[in-house]
Amino acid sequence: MKYSLLFLLMACAACNNNNTRENNNTADTIKDYDTGTSSPVETISECYENINGKDTVFLSIFSQSKIITGSLVYNYYEKDKNSGTIKGNMYGDTLIADYIFSSEGVTSTREVAFLKRESAFIEGYGDMQDEDGKMVFKSRSSLSFTGKPLRMVDCKEQ
Repeated sequence: MKYSLLFLLMACAACNNNNTRENNNTADTIKDYDTGTSSPVETISECYENINGKDTVFLSIFSQSKIITGSLVYNYYEKDKNSGTIKGNMYGDTLIADYIFSSEGVTSTREVAFLKRESAFIEGYGDMQDEDGKMVFKSRSSLSFTGKPLRMVDCKEQ
């Protein structure tokens, strides 16, 4: 009897749990505790890809409020695949994020930058330096966004 009552309570709790949201590009509101005002927050889930011959770069992003999270995969022909997660922020039209990835069995962190142009992201390149075990750009203002554009695609598992 105890177990069936426990099962019934757990089933009811599961049915009433509506904390997840699956809609893409939806607007919510968030309260700014400094000013006491509420403002709309957009939730975005998007994927971008560039296929060049046998080379593929895939970026998936999820954002709510100002924080961007997601995954980034570099799969270059005859090279080790780099696959990892990103976490960062949009600064105007530029995404700056930490990329935590594994390559050849070693986990590393480096800063990445992507410039948003219409429905594409273009990766930024520049001189880097080691800062407390993480590779970071020496100067974000001198980044060069000359790579192949990652075009928006349907999200799929990589």
